[in-house]
Amino acid sequence: MKPVIDIHSHILPRVDDGCPGKEQALAMLRMYEEQGAEAVICTPHFGSCALQGADVDGAFAWLLGAAESPVKLFLGNEILLTRYTLEDTRRGIARRLAGSDRILIEFDEWGEFNHTCAEDILDGLKWAGESEFVPVLAHAERYRCLHEDPDTFFRIAESGAELQINAYDVCENSDPAVINTTRFLLENQLVKYLGSDAHGATRRPPRLTRGVEWIYENCPEAYADAVVHDNAANLIK
Repeated sequence: MKPVIDIHSHILPRVDDGCPGKEQALAMLRMYEEQGAEAVICTPHFGSCALQGADVDGAFAWLLGAAESPVKLFLGNEILLTRYTLEDTRRGIARRLAGSDRILIEFDEWGEFNHTCAEDILDGLKWAGESEFVPVLAHAERYRCLHEDPDTFFRIAESGAELQINAYDVCENSDPAVINTTRFLLENQLVKYLGSDAHGATRRPPRLTRGVEWIYENCPEAYADAVVHDNAANLIK
């Protein structure tokens, strides 16, 4: 079993709706270490839920300096897809995942593109993929419209976009539909990356262990290695 590389975490303090303070950020880092994580990409929200005037670079620099942990830290964003945020990504304002060519994308069902159906998400990912970046759909298992049309996941993969799931949703989510969708994606080997989508030490803390164990128990070892570690390792090298 390989150590986890978490590509989706809101560990940076006081920059978005995630970690509320420095003490909790350090507590989250200890949780990652206890769960055997190798690295974490810090992905504060961009385009939604970001705190006005937040100093992301400063928060990241503080965490790097304050951390007494073997867990490696990298920087990115979770980007709400609009024509404005994609342009901000091109300009380097919105951050790619650890400086790679991947961008972590989320959709707002009530936002500019009104993503109320699977086709809208598919079209948005195709549009983002026409740029110089490879879009990664954040927490792919959570979108209700995709629960109703699971074949769209295959079309998303065929388009060149990639899927990230939350480890918590493999076993621990209270919604059976989310768990079933997460396992469907894993069983069909559609998942590329694992994340925690952690938002604090007390509210939505990092929960990796049970999900990783399920993946190794129910998926081919080589595929489990790729999802848990190897694919993300290519982003941070």
